[in-house]
Amino acid sequence: MSSIIRYKKPLIVMLIVLAIFTTIMIIFIISGGQGFIAFSPINSMGFDSFLILLIAWISAAIGGILPGYLFGPLLLVIHKYTIGFRMEYGIQERTQSEEFKGLFRGFFPVLMTFNIALMLSKNVALQEFLVGGSDDFSQALAFNVLLSLLVGASLAVFSAVWFLLDGGIVYTNRKKVKDSTFPVEVRGVGSWLHYLLKGYAGISVLFSYYEILMGFIQTQLGYGILEVSTIIFIITWPLMPILYTFMVSPIFILLDMTYKHRKNYIQKFAAKLGISGPLEEPLNLALVSNK
Repeated sequence: MSSIIRYKKPLIVMLIVLAIFTTIMIIFIISGGQGFIAFSPINSMGFDSFLILLIAWISAAIGGILPGYLFGPLLLVIHKYTIGFRMEYGIQERTQSEEFKGLFRGFFPVLMTFNIALMLSKNVALQEFLVGGSDDFSQALAFNVLLSLLVGASLAVFSAVWFLLDGGIVYTNRKKVKDSTFPVEVRGVGSWLHYLLKGYAGISVLFSYYEILMGFIQTQLGYGILEVSTIIFIITWPLMPILYTFMVSPIFILLDMTYKHRKNYIQKFAAKLGISGPLEEPLNLALVSNK
């Protein structure tokens, strides 16, 4: 019962998002809209909408956890023997918070997914392959299909960062800057990587997204007659970044449930690289000068 209470918020959000998508699918089924995914086995707008949701959840579940076991250690090795040259490493022990706080953890991975999907959806050949068309509406449809396929890849990149963050792997440049005027810093390996990824998947992606959205709306309004599917797209598209963030929130329940195992896993690997125990007063420069 305690575990259910801990995950009350993400479960409620998941049910709300599921209700929204279910409503959309029912509307599509009633309206009798034709399918839009070229590789879909059933020519139905409602079924294709369900297929997108299913693919997104499967993609997120695979990409959110498993790649971290491979890429987490790999990124730690790369960091230690490149950027971390002449750095001191250690482990900052932190206990898991009593309250679940992973509801919005997927926002930046979703932005990264949007960024990649926006670039790929412009490819005419890919539009033809995914949705069987090559006009403005086809790009919008292809973009939605690509989101469901690529969200797992974006989560896979961030998964390695979450492993390092939860493992508490930290480093300091104390020795490196002891004879310079540069400030002493203590940073987490995971937070450093997270900062870089957030820069790539920045808020500027939203501006590009809404620019394409407005162009699509203007094109559809120019036709004079709007179909049910088009109206739903116009209503839901502005909300897609938030909807997708909430839609992948269940994966963070799995991440939270495997916290101790993932933490022990990355710390055991770090120990093989000579990283163990806390940093010894990392901001005390006197310790460096005395050595």
